[in-house]
Amino acid sequence: MPLRATADQRGRLATEAEITAAVRDYLRLVGAWELKVLGGLGQRPGVPDVLACVQGRFVAIEVKRPGRRPTPR
Repeated sequence: MPLRATADQRGRLATEAEITAAVRDYLRLVGAWELKVLGGLGQRPGVPDVLACVQGRFVAIEVKRPGRRPTPR
């Protein structure tokens, strides 16, 4: 399964949704269990974008576009 690109041929930076999709593709490629945490009005602050189990270890991933920073939470 090919990984999704994080930039197009003109150098346009990928959106956070595109980067999240590429992260999830990679996790599935390496055999990890992964779950996209649905955002929106009901989401609590500080909850990561993707939860995963990689070789028996819990991993929480917060995705940001280049140049953006996560909040302190």
